[in-house]
Amino acid sequence: LAGNIEVEGYSLPLTMEEDKWRVFWDESLIFPDMDADDKVRAEVKSAERGEIFDRNGKPLAINDTLIYIGVHYGRFTANKEANVKALSEVLDISEEKINKALEGYSDPEMFVPIAKVLQSDNELTSKAMGIEGVIHQKVTGRIYPGRESLGNLIGNIAPITAEELEKLQGEGYSSTDYIGKRGLEQVFDKRL
Repeated sequence: LAGNIEVEGYSLPLTMEEDKWRVFWDESLIFPDMDADDKVRAEVKSAERGEIFDRNGKPLAINDTLIYIGVHYGRFTANKEANVKALSEVLDISEEKINKALEGYSDPEMFVPIAKVLQSDNELTSKAMGIEGVIHQKVTGRIYPGRESLGNLIGNIAPITAEELEKLQGEGYSSTDYIGKRGLEQVFDKRL
């Protein structure tokens, strides 16, 4: 779990009991400086994607909280046409994109994700929430403070595809990972 650990300073005390050599065991055989009251624990923690800053410390790509605007399928589709049109205008995305997101859902209690917006964009979130059946969730995601002005340079991340996962097999990626698709996000993906 933790990889290879090399520790120096072990001594293996032996004692003679009943004409046999036996190891005198204590916690220092786990780690030389370990005492009886010490504990060893290993945890698996998910890595967070590294952030990108310019030479002055200005953030170019950071991890932060986003708002996932979505819909409560049952309430939203009760007046689907009008709600799709209204949400399209508020989020400035096509009605086709919203309808495509709704495809494949039938459970009236399902949350259907539509678009991620900045947590600081309170006005947009408030307008969207005013539409029947629109709800939101907070998620952690990638934020690009420079927006379109630095978009081509910084690039973006997206979910890893099956083909990419197969190509990167053995490098620590899983099917739920996001990887760099363009720009610095792609060039420095392994490092980030």
